[in-house]
Amino acid sequence: MSKEFDFEIVHAGSSGAALAARLSENPNVRVALLEVGGKPPAREEIPAAFASLQLDPECDWMFQGEAGKAGRGLRNNKIPVPRGKMLGGSSAMNYMVFVRGHPGDFDNWEAKGD
Repeated sequence: MSKEFDFEIVHAGSSGAALAARLSENPNVRVALLEVGGKPPAREEIPAAFASLQLDPECDWMFQGEAGKAGRGLRNNKIPVPRGKMLGGSSAMNYMVFVRGHPGDFDNWEAKGD
């Protein structure tokens, strides 16, 4: 670790950015947040344009996975695995999806002692 920083956080996705923000609330702590990608392009704010982020090597690591037996019809039996390479990480290309937990799930967990 660098002597210039108390914490070095690699990748500025949702958790990395949140962790860096929380740690930096302490004025006595120096935090470095490292991200190989840059600022998301303006089209990141347009839901209809999200698919273009997954085809852009400036925004996406362009990883591919083996589709196995489910890969029939795919080119070279590969399936894309989108992973964000920009500030916000993969959350910056999540189609602005917001998922809220079902209240019944939380009630069930509480009833079980959680």
